Amino acid sequence: MRFLEYNWRLKLRFSDREVGGILVIDLGAFTTKATYVSSEKPSKIVEVPTRGFMGYISDLDAIVDTVRDAVREVFKTVPVDGLRSVPAIITVHMNEAAVFKVANHEISITPSSGDGKITEEQIEKLRNELYDKITGNSGKPLFFSVSRYRVIQGGQERDVENPRGLRVEILKGMGVAVILSQELYDNLMDIFHEYNARYSDIGLEPVGIYSSPIYAALGVRNRGIDTHIHLDLGHTSFRVIKLIRGNVYDFYEFPEGGKSLIQRISSTLSITSKDGRKVLEDYLKTGSRNVQVSGKNIDTTIVENILRNAFIKFLQHQDVRRILSGSMERTFTLSASGGLAQYKKIHDYIVDAGFPEPLDIKDIPPNAFVFYGIGEALQTREGRRRARRNGLMRGGLFDSVLAFFKREILGLEEKGG
Repeated sequence: MRFLEYNWRLKLRFSDREVGGILVIDLGAFTTKATYVSSEKPSKIVEVPTRGFMGYISDLDAIVDTVRDAVREVFKTVPVDGLRSVPAIITVHMNEAAVFKVANHEISITPSSGDGKITEEQIEKLRNELYDKITGNSGKPLFFSVSRYRVIQGGQERDVENPRGLRVEILKGMGVAVILSQELYDNLMDIFHEYNARYSDIGLEPVGIYSSPIYAALGVRNRGIDTHIHLDLGHTSFRVIKLIRGNVYDFYEFPEGGKSLIQRISSTLSITSKDGRKVLEDYLKTGSRNVQVSGKNIDTTIVENILRNAFIKFLQHQDVRRILSGSMERTFTLSASGGLAQYKKIHDYIVDAGFPEPLDIKDIPPNAFVFYGIGEALQTREGRRRARRNGLMRGGLFDSVLAFFKREILGLEEKGG
């Protein structure tokens, strides 16, 4: 399977128009990535500098201009053929404003089917009650999922993957969510509205806002992995996401990231932040022991020590170890996304901190994990709900988009899935 390398024959209908796919914009603190999944021609992933967003909104106008730059770069290589607007998703690396929540809920089962088995309606009731409990009245989820079902049968409690059809006394569920305040969510949605008000070349019809690190983690879920740890190495913070059997179980945000590394390098070497970033990038690209910046010869042994100590501090943090509790005794796989993950040398520091080598998934480069995760999300029941909840994916269109992502991005039909 290769990313976006297929025959592009499918035509979709959106708002009674033919469209060629969906636009996904990944808004990071330092760079914004975007791609248009086209039914005519595969689009490469483009990157533009981010303005107005540092894990939080600092300047809405600047964010809108960043989105404009990304959209224009994408459509330089994608034939628009008079297309006036496209369905679009924005994924974000929120810093501190987004809260990860875990909640448990249970219901006593009164079998409503003739044979006394749990019905789909009862599972739906549990899911809805858990959703209401975990999100509350004021929050807006960037992600929500029921990660585990447990049943009590004859006084014995056990995990099950799918409770439908079982005869039980009590059904339990554990839900996980990334929650944003309604105000912040509305501010992010305003990116679409302001963009459309300001630019008329190609409009954006919003499908919704999603959590970048969560969906980057979900980009590896269909690879036969039982216990998996994903590291999102962003500019403002590092994040750890734990997956069990493809479901999100836990999450932690470490309050330091690429920006902190650059500040530490700059301060130690008495150079500017701009030069500090160049030293870091040059060292990670080449591994050279000497880097030239602003007429200075920098010994990168200092950079090496800063990186090693930073990753030990991060990966040995008590909350990271808590997430790994129960996983360290058995084999788990690891993946990494984010700006630093593109540098193979970073893998050395992850291994030095006591973690396994991140998976070398050749058909999904680190900057494509988010896009694969979104494709995964649109296959799920919650993805269907979210898209329809926004009032934009209606009826047969959603099913067409779902089939499109499943076949063209994930290649599942090619594998018989």
